[in-house]
Amino acid sequence: MRGYRITVQVRLHVWATASRSADAHHAARTAMQAHLPALAAAGIVLTGLTWLADSPDDSAVSQSSSAGQSTADDDLAAATAERAAAFDALVGLRRKIRARAIRALVDAEFDGPYQPSARRVDRFLTGLGLDALPRAHHITVVVELTLLVVARTVEQACDAASQVMRAVTSTGLGAAWEAYGGAESDYATGEHGRWRVPWRHEYETWLRGHATSADAGAAAHAAVRVALHHTLAGLAHELMTVTATVHTAGIDQFLDPESD
Repeated sequence: MRGYRITVQVRLHVWATASRSADAHHAARTAMQAHLPALAAAGIVLTGLTWLADSPDDSAVSQSSSAGQSTADDDLAAATAERAAAFDALVGLRRKIRARAIRALVDAEFDGPYQPSARRVDRFLTGLGLDALPRAHHITVVVELTLLVVARTVEQACDAASQVMRAVTSTGLGAAWEAYGGAESDYATGEHGRWRVPWRHEYETWLRGHATSADAGAAAHAAVRVALHHTLAGLAHELMTVTATVHTAGIDQFLDPESD
């Protein structure tokens, strides 16, 4: 048996992704040289290697570009989701801090008068970049009138007057209005079962949203007038006076930890 040396011309294609032709040549040589030892071990020797670079393969470039874009999109989506989660956590933390500070103020956990304590809490919140506590005007409104009541005794007459006025002295104006006072039985007069019962009560409230004391006082006066008009509609009464006095402006004393 005789051995023969056979020369075969072979054309190989090696795919290389690169931005320049020179880089593609280098990548192809590197890939080919990595396989030469294995070919030599099998008795195959490659000689006279020449390298030709074809035009860039659009599909390969497109696939590579698409893969890179997909990875970038995934990274961006993940980063956006993490940012949104962090923002939500920060908003929740800020809300909890604010609610806890207001709760401490509402529950009188601080020593001393309300306004100095409220200003301390306000400085604490604004120092953290949170909104300042709501401002309001402190107002008292005094109501004086006489109710005409049919009753057997002065006690019954005063009880009847209290029943009539309950709508405006309890919750008629809202939680931020506190009412004190009632029928003045010592000055009630009656004849033949008909009684004139003097009535006096005053509200204390804090009103928000007014630029000046005059505006706040006028708004409080109007609110009480409207409430009295509805309550006393159709009832015998006389000599109604309503006087509003604005004392000061400051941090609202009726704060809600959940909404403020």
